[in-house]
Amino acid sequence: MITDAQKQALEAHLDPAVIVKPSGQFGPKGDYIEGWHAINEANRIFGFDGWTREMVDLRQLGEPYKADGKDTWRVNYSARVRIT
Repeated sequence: MITDAQKQALEAHLDPAVIVKPSGQFGPKGDYIEGWHAINEANRIFGFDGWTREMVDLRQLGEPYKADGKDTWRVNYSARVRIT
């Protein structure tokens, strides 16, 4: 059961400083928050061990590619996760 305080925390606006804008032609197509921040918020709101996550679907999006002509390789994935 979600408490009133938890509901209020979930409905609060995100700090604009934690919202990441996409850069370049590869990667996310819209604004997002990083995974570590989502985990920290879930721990803050529900407590450690007060929530779970389950990977529902993980897909590789295309083949690995060299990033910006450097010796760094990248590959993009799409993940669907269930939070309980």
